[in-house]
Amino acid sequence: MKKIIVGVMIVSSMLFGGIVHEEKNYSYLDKIPKKELAQELTKELVKNLNLPLKLDKITVLQNIFAYDDDILLLKTLDDDNYKIKEIMNNKKIKQIFIKKMLIADSQHFCNDSIWSYLINKRNIIPEINYYNRKGKLLFKYTIEPSDCEKVKH
Repeated sequence: MKKIIVGVMIVSSMLFGGIVHEEKNYSYLDKIPKKELAQELTKELVKNLNLPLKLDKITVLQNIFAYDDDILLLKTLDDDNYKIKEIMNNKKIKQIFIKKMLIADSQHFCNDSIWSYLINKRNIIPEINYYNRKGKLLFKYTIEPSDCEKVKH
């Protein structure tokens, strides 16, 4: 029962947490081992999100996995989109695009109270892998506590 309550609290915070930028007390999660917390969080997210989930015109969240004590998010970029195709074919522009994506993802994760707690207090690191529609890895990065420092609201 305790896991269900924790799961519901985590999922509701993750789904709606980005709307309000307020610090919440997640000390009740401190007693849960890091690996178990990452696994439980992932299980609840997968159960409560309708994956694959279209995030915007060109991005789809395909799946979420726990590995060790971190969380892996698999996203697909629509590389049939002519702008994305141009970006992926130009090394310099691609690097700028990746930096901008990291900043945008960092803002989302780091300004969400539960993710901020997970990243900064528990060192549960989200790794985001972006693939094209054919399953080829385009780029990936992790969101570290140092990234959160750069995008504090």
